[in-house]
Amino acid sequence: MNHLFSTVQLPESAKDYLRSIVADDGELGRSLLSRCDLTKGPIYTLLPLGSTIPPGTNYSSGGVTNNELSRAFLHSFLLDRAHRQPNSLILFENRYARPGDPFLGKCRSSHVALGSEVYHFWHTIQPESQLMAVIVDSATAIETAGFVVATGAAGFLGSTEEWLAACEEWLPVMIVVAAFDGEGHIIWHNSDAISDPVLGP
Repeated sequence: MNHLFSTVQLPESAKDYLRSIVADDGELGRSLLSRCDLTKGPIYTLLPLGSTIPPGTNYSSGGVTNNELSRAFLHSFLLDRAHRQPNSLILFENRYARPGDPFLGKCRSSHVALGSEVYHFWHTIQPESQLMAVIVDSATAIETAGFVVATGAAGFLGSTEEWLAACEEWLPVMIVVAAFDGEGHIIWHNSDAISDPVLGP
């Protein structure tokens, strides 16, 4: 784990914020959320060592950290978590994109169109640098939701039809939503899927 940051537990009210962001996400995000019992797992954020969240913090407001640090923290954290869970897939919806948008061809990250939704994704068999590309292309956008899922199989999925069929079997391991005006993230950890502790440096 990168000791430049620590995981800081948030009050239960943060789960309401996370739920509201995912509820406004695409169909896949809402489906994955429906498979989770948010009471079974902690909710936290990533902060520089020694930092805290003041009581009553508005999860939509900035000033807690900064975008560059947030990207670095999330990259290190997700790599650590994904490599503990074989065949992990990390995906973030790009809610500002539609299939066929020209700018998607300029994105460095892998992406897939599922119906009218576009998701940037990284699988543990890809180079680690590709995960940062996913974070840059989508994960720090305001009100973005992402998921770490256990796919149950190695390798990439091929056609859109294969993706849609596989989605029905995915178990969400974590839910990640952008917070603090895009300067940070709130993360829920599914205790039914991962038993090892995540809180602390």
